[in-house]
Amino acid sequence: NKVVLTFDDGPHPQHTPAALDILRETQTPGAFFVLGNSAIAAPDLVKRILAEGHELGSHTYSHPNMGEISASRARVEVNSTQLLINGITGKNMRLYREPYMRSGGPITSKEVASLLPLEDAGYIIAGMDVVPRDWVTQTADELADEIIRQVEINAGGVVLLHDGGGDQSQTVAALPRVISELRLKGYTFTTLADLLGVSPNMLMPDGDRVTSTFGSMSFLAVGNSWSLLQIAFWTVFAIGICRSISLLFLAARRRRHAPPRSKHEPSVTIVIPAYNEARVIEKCIRKALHSEYEDFDIIVVDDGSTDDTYEKAISFAYHPLVTVLRQPNRGKAAALNAALDEAQSEILICIDADSQIAPDAVSLLAAHFKDPKVGAVAGRVVVGNRDNLLTRLQALEYITAQAVERRAKEHLNAITVVPGAIGAWRTTALMEAGIFSTETLTEDADMTMAMIRSDYQVIYEDRAVATTETPRSLSALMTQRLRWSLGMMQAGWKHLGATVERRNLGLVALPDLAIFGYLMPLIAPLADLFLVLLMIEFFTNFGATDQDFASIITNPLIIAYLALPALEIASAFIAFRWDPTEDRRLLLLLPVQRIFYRQVLYVSVIRALWRAATGSLASWGRIARVGFHYDQAKLT
Repeated sequence: NKVVLTFDDGPHPQHTPAALDILRETQTPGAFFVLGNSAIAAPDLVKRILAEGHELGSHTYSHPNMGEISASRARVEVNSTQLLINGITGKNMRLYREPYMRSGGPITSKEVASLLPLEDAGYIIAGMDVVPRDWVTQTADELADEIIRQVEINAGGVVLLHDGGGDQSQTVAALPRVISELRLKGYTFTTLADLLGVSPNMLMPDGDRVTSTFGSMSFLAVGNSWSLLQIAFWTVFAIGICRSISLLFLAARRRRHAPPRSKHEPSVTIVIPAYNEARVIEKCIRKALHSEYEDFDIIVVDDGSTDDTYEKAISFAYHPLVTVLRQPNRGKAAALNAALDEAQSEILICIDADSQIAPDAVSLLAAHFKDPKVGAVAGRVVVGNRDNLLTRLQALEYITAQAVERRAKEHLNAITVVPGAIGAWRTTALMEAGIFSTETLTEDADMTMAMIRSDYQVIYEDRAVATTETPRSLSALMTQRLRWSLGMMQAGWKHLGATVERRNLGLVALPDLAIFGYLMPLIAPLADLFLVLLMIEFFTNFGATDQDFASIITNPLIIAYLALPALEIASAFIAFRWDPTEDRRLLLLLPVQRIFYRQVLYVSVIRALWRAATGSLASWGRIARVGFHYDQAKLT
């Protein structure tokens, strides 16, 4: 007439405390077979179970079917749970109940094989006599009736209940009636130690102090790490979703800037700074000379090149529209300022030496300066050397970023970069903003922010196209993005005062740069790691637990994780719809961009943050050019 109440699959933050409260009020002992992955999330409940006089047993770490997993995995399941409980309580567990165990004990060779090593290790296998199937939906009264019925058939015995693994509220609700009625019928509630005729300390001996301390510290770190991963995941999800939707909304609302009608055509100087660009400088100058605009000239500034850049540029000196300057190597900003000193035009259109501008680009850019509020105009940069996977991925990045992000930020007058590949500037506005600064590695971003802070408007003209040569190797790309990341960080820090000036530059663009340019690359890999761990857990447990494929694809974490790339895919399709001339086959690279290319960019940002922290910055540098001839008609 003895009864032992045992509880599997806990501790649960809701059901376990409720069950413990009832056991305490009725002065009833119990035995709790805990899961490691539940115990690590609720160590205080594990301590409470022990403090209130109940027994603790192992139910493995993650509830696999032990007969379906490898021997090494089985050892990890049991040993990690033992180490965890030792770390939390200072006690070792000798009681063990296997997941999915039958009430009659093992009946297959696999089930026997999984239990033998545990018996050899000193564990006592705890079975059960009364199985009311409380994991099947029942009311509290139905459950109580079934427990009482089976106890009377067995004249007592071990009762299998659950305090975790699902909604066990009816199990908890049934306890008071079960306890009171069975006591009235003459049954006594006791412990497994009493049934075995041993002292409680034999089932839960003191653990080794060193092992206990190590286990406590180890699992505390693991538990906090998992919590941090969850926080990182949901943070990335929330702000990523908000940003993607906001950018799409603002980009859709953007209306092309319409300059006032005027017969005046502002004079233009095309500025080409060059450093070791011998392979591409001639094509760049020729393309610029073919511009369909009346009043323009070209200034080429050789910034101390060590190759034939100057010799090839000076071959154009015969042309009345071309001026070639040469200076010691002082950096791109100094080269631009040298051209600014020489120029007599109202507008400066700065292009990189590897850029080839479309014939109508100058006229399209210059037209906006008929509006006196416009200080700068960003053109559209198109990747010309799409000859390998890396350059095609960059082409995809350029298309989506310019079509969505630049359109959205133009709507707010919060563009942070007028690109060096093709950007137009009002000469007087450049002077007011303080000419190009050598204080940052990205003088174009620095000047763009200064222009907005001087109350000028920065426009995006997507019809003004320049094709450019992007890095063809991973090392070259990493070098370029390191410089860009460092430079944007410097520019953002330099213009931090904009955050109190009530302009969208400080209210929107700089916070966006800080969060999505630097914070997200730090925490996004943690979110990716979180998903990887979830998938590893699923696939290692598949077939060994009651999980199925439907359970994993309906997991809120998986749905949330997939929502972000789904929005990115939608943004990419919208970007290509807004630019119907682009090659839609690039969209096939979206999975590669997400899995591979995005990680490269994250690493570049992390390197930049490390360089900034250690004070090791980067120089202007250059990319090894191949000198492609871009087919403007095909590209645009």
